[in-house]
Amino acid sequence: MSKLASALQSVTPPGPWSVDRSFRFCQDVARRDTHNLPVATWLMPACVRKYVACLYAFARLADNFADEPRYAGQREALLDAWSAALEDCCAGGKSRAAHPVFIALRETVSAFDIPHVYLRELIEALRQDLSVARYATRSELLDYCRRSANSAGRLVLILLGRRDEQEHRLSDAICTGHALVNFWQEVSEDWANGRIYIPQEDLARFGCDPTSLDAPSTRENFAGLMDDEMDWTREFFLTGWPLCERIHGRLGLELRLIWWSGYQALKRLEMDKAWLLERPSSLTAFDKTGMVWHVLMGHHPLE
Repeated sequence: MSKLASALQSVTPPGPWSVDRSFRFCQDVARRDTHNLPVATWLMPACVRKYVACLYAFARLADNFADEPRYAGQREALLDAWSAALEDCCAGGKSRAAHPVFIALRETVSAFDIPHVYLRELIEALRQDLSVARYATRSELLDYCRRSANSAGRLVLILLGRRDEQEHRLSDAICTGHALVNFWQEVSEDWANGRIYIPQEDLARFGCDPTSLDAPSTRENFAGLMDDEMDWTREFFLTGWPLCERIHGRLGLELRLIWWSGYQALKRLEMDKAWLLERPSSLTAFDKTGMVWHVLMGHHPLE
């Protein structure tokens, strides 16, 4: 058995895996861990929910390989195996598709004519996490978002039959907003692990020491820095909002739920900024209720 096949087998749950069981596995992954982002809820057309869950599981498990402590020492090998299985899947092969994610993914790629580039970009972005711990400029960080969050958003739109480039660009803005919110939520944890997503140019502009959370300059200037990052992030959400007005029906409600989940998380960040150096920020039950209220009432973000 090759090293790649062996690495993939080490993270493959016991089978056998039929197509239906593989999709159920992906749906379980989506239900278990969705962070701020609702995934394949009942609002989404039933005919595509399992496919959305498949794409989510593909990205989520790969992200776990790149990030979770239990995979330390195996990260590159597992991402190599995931990438090789993806190439085999995209070519229509079955030799590496013993993992339920790829059994389901092969069906998904075939049924929806999925552009392979977006799937590859998701893995490329995760590989970058293994070697890049700092971003010099906002442009560099946005390029990372383009290949991770934005690619994921475009994939979901394609599943929903939306291939219009203007809609994809609006989706890019919303997905970038979500990615930035996630970075700001986990500043303390990332910094403790030696990774800083806040652009170095922004840290320098606000006089924050990138080497220490406890440096007096960082403590003194951090709130102003985060205000600026959150203002920047808000622009992406507002830029993407027209997509919520363009798509109607249950799908439109799903999209608004996704939009408001990120925007509500941003508002929570603004309230938690004094503690972001000590602990992550996360949505409260009250925040989640407010998010649903905004969706049901059809609120505009600037009201």
